[in-house]
Amino acid sequence: MRVILNVDAIQPPLTGIGHYALQLARGLRRHPAISDLRFFSAYRWLADPEQALHANQALSQIRNRVPFKTLALHLYSFTRSQLFRWQTRKLDGSVLHTPNYILMPFPGAAVTTVHDLSYLHYPQHHPRERIAFMERQMPRTLAQAAMIITDSDFVRQELIDLLGVAAHRVQTVPLGVEDSFYPRPPAELTPALTRYGLANLPYLLVVATLEPRKNLLHLVEAYSRLPATLRQHHPLAIAGARGWLIGELERRLEPLERTGQIRRLGYILQEDLPLIYAGAHAFAFP
Repeated sequence: MRVILNVDAIQPPLTGIGHYALQLARGLRRHPAISDLRFFSAYRWLADPEQALHANQALSQIRNRVPFKTLALHLYSFTRSQLFRWQTRKLDGSVLHTPNYILMPFPGAAVTTVHDLSYLHYPQHHPRERIAFMERQMPRTLAQAAMIITDSDFVRQELIDLLGVAAHRVQTVPLGVEDSFYPRPPAELTPALTRYGLANLPYLLVVATLEPRKNLLHLVEAYSRLPATLRQHHPLAIAGARGWLIGELERRLEPLERTGQIRRLGYILQEDLPLIYAGAHAFAFP
């Protein structure tokens, strides 16, 4: 089998879909049934998926500095799609996989991964430009895809019920676990936990970018209703980079932070993240 993997999502700092794409790329390289594996990102071929972490850094910085404007996104998507169409015109015998929703035009079979439909259910939690982009591109992607992968049966059923995708074209592939995530002895955890101010604390952990669609505000509201003694003994550790539109969340966090009941850890380096998980007393999934 010959596979083309779109690795646009592998951008620093890595978050959920970026990790998914990187681990998928590493796994596909080891798969015995794949005779030819190519990586494409933005406008070029990459020899190695790890290169995307550096090659996409400039693109990530530009996106952080330039407002997310509909016209700019449309022009970028159009230009990239036309370039990809030209570069893959003789590769129709390959399978294209995009692990981040939107497929580019491709003459051969194509697979996409749809992680959720939050842009439909909670449009108020996304930038307007993103909603416009998804509403324009998702119908085309769903029509183009020979197969659609979802992380859960719930999202699979939503695609069938809400968007009319034929059931035989949607397959649930549950997420895997990276080898570095496993229980560890306390002595191994102490250095990392000390760096993040979590040593000897039975903390609750949530890992998410600080933005509205992660539902952190409701988590903090629920946590704040716990008895004060319980909150003092079990602080809530929030691991994740700052996102957008978090003014209300920060107002709720500040008084709980002052008393040590909430610990904002910021973005956790990949080498530390398995240790932070292993040291947690419990996890929150809002």
